[in-house]
Amino acid sequence: MADTINTGAILIRAGAILPDTLRVDGDPFAYCWRLVKNLTGYGLDRKIRDMGWSLIRMAGEIKALALGFDEQETAHKALKRGLARTRSLQFNCLEVSQVRIKRFWGLYHATVLIRPRNIQKGLDRKKADLPEG
Repeated sequence: MADTINTGAILIRAGAILPDTLRVDGDPFAYCWRLVKNLTGYGLDRKIRDMGWSLIRMAGEIKALALGFDEQETAHKALKRGLARTRSLQFNCLEVSQVRIKRFWGLYHATVLIRPRNIQKGLDRKKADLPEG
């Protein structure tokens, strides 16, 4: 568990349909998800839009909590709990929108908020050939 969970981290579902030219470096995380190493949510959004695809924010946020003795292991545990709640939802990407870790009497308390996103082929309004009016 060398990867650090930070705000802005991106996870992409294994087997998600992505643009052919998009190269994301990531490690397997949990429940068929890959933790992207080389991009944040903002960077992925820019790359996706440049390729004519869309990275759509979906409504709602998922909150997960965990307790543990190691800071990063506790954050990982909280994120995995949040991912377990998303199994029935239809999206292929998510962004960690907040990571809060507190320590109390030797125990770490991690709160992780994740925001579902969806990568899909689509027309970007900024690049559309629409008449100016």
